[in-house]
Amino acid sequence: EKELEDKARMAREEASRQEFMRQDRVRRKKRARRTRTIIITSVLVVAVLSYLFIVLGLPELKYQTAVSALAAGEISTARASFEDLLDDRDAAEMVSECDLRLATEYATSGDMTKVERAVEMLTALGSYPGAAEMANEAKYQQALLYMEGKDYEKASELFSELTSYRDAADKRNEADYQKATLLMNAADYEEAAARFTKLGLYMDAAALARECIYRPAVQKKADWEYKEAAEMFATIAGYKDSNEQRWESIYQDALRAQLADDPEYAA
Repeated sequence: EKELEDKARMAREEASRQEFMRQDRVRRKKRARRTRTIIITSVLVVAVLSYLFIVLGLPELKYQTAVSALAAGEISTARASFEDLLDDRDAAEMVSECDLRLATEYATSGDMTKVERAVEMLTALGSYPGAAEMANEAKYQQALLYMEGKDYEKASELFSELTSYRDAADKRNEADYQKATLLMNAADYEEAAARFTKLGLYMDAAALARECIYRPAVQKKADWEYKEAAEMFATIAGYKDSNEQRWESIYQDALRAQLADDPEYAA
């Protein structure tokens, strides 16, 4: 009976051990499956999150960084960031906004190279809001710099394009006046007179136009070209002593004719 009991006990223990091992294998398999599931799920979650960050989060981060840079006045940095996001939201428009702000800085810099660059940038912006108005300002500043450099010809050309902008019309007259003055002082009286005449009633342009005739007339009189001098003085009658100078020129021309035995002409 004891032997039978021992065998029965051993059989029960063996069955219990086999059952424990079976259940342990089952638990191990479940644990392994659960671990694999967790790993695979984690990898998928990380992959999805990475994808979403690259597709959505990274561009948004770049966009917000660019917006912050623009607000801080770091226009070049902001522009570079927006340019990397041209297909995202309003990045293309923000690039134009950066160009407008940068061109505005250049336009008022007082540096000819930067002002010229501003004109180019603003022209390229075309119909972008504010670009046309700022382009006029950039050209105005460029013309003022030409004036400072005494390049009155180019200044006049630019002011001519801006006749309705600020005081561009007056500035153009000033540039033309200064150019005519330079020509007069350089003894290019014919061109100077034409420019002063074109200025009409601007300042003393009308008087200087006559001065451009008076001076060469005096010179011709000094060079004994009395007939030509008299004709020139006749065109500016009443200016300074032109009347007296004309009579003197005629008188001297007559004396010379008399001495040359041409009494008819002298008479």
